[in-house]
Amino acid sequence: MFILERTDDLSVNYYYSSPGSGTSVAKIDLKPLTKFTKAFFCFTWSPDKITLSIVPRGIDDAKLITAEGSESKKQIRVGNDGSIYFIGDENVSVMNVSIYQRGKEVLSSTALEAWMNTKSAIEILGAGKSENEYIHECVVTNLSLSIMVTGFESYLKKRFLELEEEGIAANTDKLFDSILSSKEKKNNFQKVIIEEAMQGKISILKYIVQNRRINFQNFNDLKKAFKKTYGLTLTSAKIDSSLIVPIKKYLVYRHRIIHVSPLMGLLNQPDVPPDEPVFPKESLKREALGVFNEFITLFHNATLKLEKLD
Repeated sequence: MFILERTDDLSVNYYYSSPGSGTSVAKIDLKPLTKFTKAFFCFTWSPDKITLSIVPRGIDDAKLITAEGSESKKQIRVGNDGSIYFIGDENVSVMNVSIYQRGKEVLSSTALEAWMNTKSAIEILGAGKSENEYIHECVVTNLSLSIMVTGFESYLKKRFLELEEEGIAANTDKLFDSILSSKEKKNNFQKVIIEEAMQGKISILKYIVQNRRINFQNFNDLKKAFKKTYGLTLTSAKIDSSLIVPIKKYLVYRHRIIHVSPLMGLLNQPDVPPDEPVFPKESLKREALGVFNEFITLFHNATLKLEKLD
């Protein structure tokens, strides 16, 4: 969506916003210009850049004025209720925004915002101190790994739904073919899902995600979901085994931390030997965060290049 506003200090601001790229703003100051009553406005937008151009009409020797956009401190979002929300502003920082009305979610963080919030939470957690330095390091690392995996899953889940909202064609038939069992296909369960989604006034994809038909912590599931629905593969996102292999290990570590103990001092104990022991140290936390962040950065950039519906 885009918004064009004229401020009290005679500035024209052009905002462009989408869940994937956030909000950008291009500004042109009108004060230096000769007064005019009519003008030609031109707007351009892409995932990488927006521009605003103005040419005053009825003014001799009027020149084209162009401004390129930059990241806006004021984020603009459209809620599930169709309302437009302005979040933050100059010198106003806002994190983890969520709005509910009558128990239903109207607005929540975008996929990328959710991941940024995850990184912030890990940074805050790591800033704490304890007299028992060794145990503290173990607990902080273990909890950080758990938070990373949750943030990773949350990003993928949200981005899966955002793409359809951004106008990317979703092939639900191929998705159904990959997630339904033979028995469900035989019983035409696809029709049941479509009807229940319509009754709930939500999209088919949102119904599928809400009912956990896709496990975004499972690489086979997430690869099939994005490939079948949007034609997006990890290969096309330039994500290879150097990222996939360690993330799979972190997923296993997280499972052990959650289901065994956050005080675990050896994360791969069942595999030692022959594997080398992996201890929950600060260096492991930094390494894991770097891997997750690189995966999400590459993946997100690939989603921004998907072709939208005409």
